[in-house]
Order: sequence, then structure tokens, then C-alpha cells
Amino acid sequence: FTVSSASMNADSTKVELDLGSAITPDFTSSDLDIAAGAVMDNADINVDASSDNSVSDGQSPSFVSALATGPTTIEVTFDESVKTPVASRFTSGDFTVSSAAMNADTTKVDLTLSSAVGTGFSSTDLDITADAVLDQADNGIVSDSNNDVDDGQKPAIIGLTMSGDNL
Repeated sequence: FTVSSASMNADSTKVELDLGSAITPDFTSSDLDIAAGAVMDNADINVDASSDNSVSDGQSPSFVSALATGPTTIEVTFDESVKTPVASRFTSGDFTVSSAAMNADTTKVDLTLSSAVGTGFSSTDLDITADAVLDQADNGIVSDSNNDVDDGQKPAIIGLTMSGDNL
């Protein structure tokens, strides 16, 4: 990454770096080099050069989408890898979540509903409360309400009736 500018926070204890380009939400690095004199303390004393400093993920995961994949399942996608879903923190007035599990794709959580919602189901009422999921650096999602659940279920043929003169 490239640093485009730097500034001190309000209490002069942290330097905030603005990057020249976007990074992924789960970005980490162990390769931040700080040149001698790049930072001075309040007594105008230069900080010594330092290399291979770690930069850790400080961003919370964000909701991306939710898709009803079956009559009792919803797949919720986040903007980065997550872990530790907590079923009770996924709520809705349209359905009840009975369990939550990690998907093989770690940006997704599979919710199981306590009763079938049927094919063609969609909702605008998926609420995700704080810390429903954590990212790999243990940053919890912030509360996010009224998310859409889109219909992703394939139609099923449940019966055929033949009629006509050419039987």
C-alpha cells in the first residue's frame, strides 16, 4: 500500500495514515516501515526509524446480501471472512432463526429457520445485532437492521396433470 497523507488524532497519541488506494476489510501487513524523522513527539524529538511494523485489521465486517436458498435456509454474505455466528443475533418479524453455522465460503453464514417459509420467499426485515459475527481479527459486526432477503430458491415441480385429446 502507499500512504498518501498522515495526521495526528485528537489527543496526539496516534498517527492516522490515509492510503492512496482502497484495501480489503480484512487487510493485515507486517511490512510497515517508518523513516527516521517521519514522526516527532510533542517535544520535537524525532522518532527513530522502524521497519517491519505490523498493521492489523481494525474494521468490522459488513453485511453484503442474504439469499433464501431453501424453504428453511438463508445464506448471509459479509464483506470479509467471518467466524463464530450467533443465531440469536439474527432476527426478523417474518421468520425465526433456530441455528447459524459457517459456510464453506468463510464470507458466508448459513441460517436455519425454525419453520419453512416456502418458495418465492423474500423479506425486508433481517436484523443483525452487534457481534452476530466476528471477523478473523475478532472485530464484531455493528448492528444492521431491515436487510433484504432475496429469493434464491429454484422452482420445484410438485405435480403434473395431463389433459387433452392426444393422450
